Amino acid sequence: MLLESPPDFGQVGKSSLAISPSVEPPDDPTFDSAKLSPEPLRLVSKKRSAVRKINEDPWRTYEPGMQIYLGREVILAQHRENNMELVDVQKLQQTPSPVEPMLQFMGQISHSSFPSLKECFVHDGCIFLVWEPLELSVSQLLAVKSPIAESELAAIVRPVLEGIQYLRSCGRALATLSADTILLTESGEVKIAGVERSCELSKAEMNAATLKLFALAGIVDKIIGKTLPSYPWSGEAKSLSRDLKTLSLEELLQVSSASSNFAAKADQIEQTLEKTGSPRSPEDVSEGSQQDRLP
Repeated sequence: MLLESPPDFGQVGKSSLAISPSVEPPDDPTFDSAKLSPEPLRLVSKKRSAVRKINEDPWRTYEPGMQIYLGREVILAQHRENNMELVDVQKLQQTPSPVEPMLQFMGQISHSSFPSLKECFVHDGCIFLVWEPLELSVSQLLAVKSPIAESELAAIVRPVLEGIQYLRSCGRALATLSADTILLTESGEVKIAGVERSCELSKAEMNAATLKLFALAGIVDKIIGKTLPSYPWSGEAKSLSRDLKTLSLEELLQVSSASSNFAAKADQIEQTLEKTGSPRSPEDVSEGSQQDRLP
């Protein structure tokens, strides 16, 4: 088994290295529901109702804060009545395609490897997707001087494999996968951004490349590559990048078993980001800056 011990991130927050996560912009800042199939998903879990659509200004409900980049540009916001409730608000330009098919689609997605879409606001020609709050990306973990241990590698890889397997069972695959789109919540759960842009694939089209296992192999190479040559990687870890390109999902999940509790890592990385003046984003948008705040 690849890593049966829980992750230990005790040293990460002690790094003094400034964080420089990837700042590549999202591929498409507009929403086009025509890219989503109107056909119902072949679900493997309980079907839910469509995500709620609200035709009003989201900033009547939420107080916008800083702009951050977590797999896509979002605004960290706080509920005006319940200040303990934080969300990530993604602003998209509305297209002629209706938003309802996407909301129905997201209502059918039910898997812990993907962020939860809480609600959707439509206002002034824009769509505002309200997501559960996320803390950090794997890109930011890679930017910290402290290496990522083998147990931490497994705790990243397994939830991603489970999410890919879930989408495959629905006849779909992620449109993109990178270190920017693999994220952590405050409680340490691993989430994959971009499920709303996943695409349909036939069985004949499904392979290691189209399911984004090649992309995951590249991320594994980056994680292993940042450790010292003397680090005692197991045989399973050393072969993981190759295995992602050659083994089935079921075989991969048998050799990537580990705890995915990243709470300590997320908390310490967050403290490091704050100390270096770059909290969770390459762009620190001050809460008091009227110029950078959304209306």
